[in-house]
Amino acid sequence: MQLEISQKFATVRELSELFPCFSESSLRYLIFNSQGNGLSTCLRKIGKKVLINVGDFEAWVENHKVSVGGVQ
Repeated sequence: MQLEISQKFATVRELSELFPCFSESSLRYLIFNSQGNGLSTCLRKIGKKVLINVGDFEAWVENHKVSVGGVQ
């Protein structure tokens, strides 16, 4: 399935397809712990459906840079 660029929100499955380095289970883990890791700002819950703001998620990932051997 191809996620359209104009789409602002994605389900866990769609986000995993858009960012293959994140499996569905790893995204669910991050969502479960979202209050502690800051991901909660990217999430919207409508009933049981959890939607992730794609742009905010990209920014969240970018803000979690780690310096490894002097390289960021």
